[in-house]
Amino acid sequence: MADGIDALSKLTRLSREEVIEAWEKVKANRAILDACPGPHVFKAIDKRTERCDVCGGEINTINAQWYRTGLDHGAVNRKHDGGADRDVSSL
Repeated sequence: MADGIDALSKLTRLSREEVIEAWEKVKANRAILDACPGPHVFKAIDKRTERCDVCGGEINTINAQWYRTGLDHGAVNRKHDGGADRDVSSL
């Protein structure tokens, strides 16, 4: 029976086992990032990947830059509103 794993295997030319192994690595990395006490401190380990010095989780450099931008924006917002948390649920 064909499934998503078979489709990815065919598309990437990785074996079914390699696709499953890659997915397990992704899930483990996500768990590491989610468990980080934060804030993350991402530093480049190569041209495309950054690793958090706090938890060891890895993300691509584009996502790391957006994370830092979010921290910067949060700091500016806290400075302007005296540190009050902002309700952004309606945004």
